[in-house]
Amino acid sequence: MSKQKYNNTKKAVPVVSKPKQDTVAKKRNNRNIIYIVIAIALTAIVYSMSIGNGWIKNWDNGGYVTEHDATSSLSASNIYHLTSHDISRIFSEFYKGNWHPLTTLVYGVEYSIFKADAAPYHFINLIFHLLNVLLVFIFLKKITKKPEIAFIAAALFGIHPMHVESVAWVSELKDVMYTFFFLTSVICYYNYRTYKEGKTKFYLVSVFAFMFSLLSKSAATPLPLVLLLLDWYMQRKWEWKILIEKIPHFTMSFAIGIAAIYSQKSAGAIQDLNPLFAIWERTMLAG
Repeated sequence: MSKQKYNNTKKAVPVVSKPKQDTVAKKRNNRNIIYIVIAIALTAIVYSMSIGNGWIKNWDNGGYVTEHDATSSLSASNIYHLTSHDISRIFSEFYKGNWHPLTTLVYGVEYSIFKADAAPYHFINLIFHLLNVLLVFIFLKKITKKPEIAFIAAALFGIHPMHVESVAWVSELKDVMYTFFFLTSVICYYNYRTYKEGKTKFYLVSVFAFMFSLLSKSAATPLPLVLLLLDWYMQRKWEWKILIEKIPHFTMSFAIGIAAIYSQKSAGAIQDLNPLFAIWERTMLAG
């Protein structure tokens, strides 16, 4: 009798058939796709008007594209046959206090195809931003395991007013480009830490994506610290491997950081702000 009573009160472990598991997984994937489509569509609608913007030639647009010798010299006839001199010039020159050779190269390709038609430049900026919305969703879905949180964050990232300058201004191609490679690097590092197969591939992609991010804009330099924060978030046990595996990231970050300082100095962009702004004002500016 007691044995019968024990059997009746024991919790049963439900057995889920494989077809049912596949159905649940399919529904989950469809839900994620719907979230992604809504976030991207919402962002595209909000920023669609930017495609009709023209140039701001008295600011940077003309200088970065149509009036920049290293860019405008890459005509349609030679863009597919870049010489060593073209590459050397793009990767060795500071321009307007910046050094972002990959961005300059993309400007050259754009100019060789579109010339002075501003619409395609704005469209490409928007495409990068939409891809970044997708990457934000993917990353947050991975670390939170909650698609609803990933959707809300990706949608807010997409339509946030702070990003208007980066998306709607041709000269801020460097922002959306470096962010694309930055997020790709972080996601691949996460995969390197969590996947059992293809770990070396994900690690190498993370390193090279970070290199492309730095070559797009030096603002990518903090990425190694972001990876350390990700290790902490994932409750990774401290070991020397944590630092050793990030030697390529820290090395590139340091090198490009030094180059950024010199490029800013070349344009007089680094100066003592104490006479101009109080400490709280400088804090607000940095924010």
